[in-house]
Amino acid sequence: MDNQQERLFNIGWFIAALESEGGFCFVRSAKNNKNGRYTPLITISNTDYYFMNMVVKVLKQFNIPYYIYARKKPRSKWSKKKSWEMIIRGYKRCDDLLKFILPFLRTDKIKQAILMKEVVDYRLKVGYRHPYGEYEDGIYHKMKELNKIPRDYTLDTITGEDIVRSHIKV
Repeated sequence: MDNQQERLFNIGWFIAALESEGGFCFVRSAKNNKNGRYTPLITISNTDYYFMNMVVKVLKQFNIPYYIYARKKPRSKWSKKKSWEMIIRGYKRCDDLLKFILPFLRTDKIKQAILMKEVVDYRLKVGYRHPYGEYEDGIYHKMKELNKIPRDYTLDTITGEDIVRSHIKV
């Protein structure tokens, strides 16, 4: 039998990993430069082997399909480390993960996840043979804009003193 506390911890850990090291996007492929097709993609990338093993452990624990891609060459001239990328690609696979994680997201990545969920639900409803059109083009560009927005993670500086004061009534 599964340990419920371990499962809850793993869900929290995975959500934090996704929000800090992951991303949501649509990959665009074109057929003769027209009638483009969009595929949803959820990724987590990292250079830490043990970190990526934990990602895989959690995905396996919750039966979420994934693919791990090992980069043999560094992504930039500054990094000399090997890296790994967890990829969940496709409407049904992304739908499985989105249903699982949406209630737990807390950062601005929730905007991308909600946008992706809307498109996934729409495409699963209309069927894979339904042609792509303006709706998908618009969503693709919205997602690109959301991924471009610079994020300032230090909006407020909190000191240990502030935390202590908030818990102790003076």
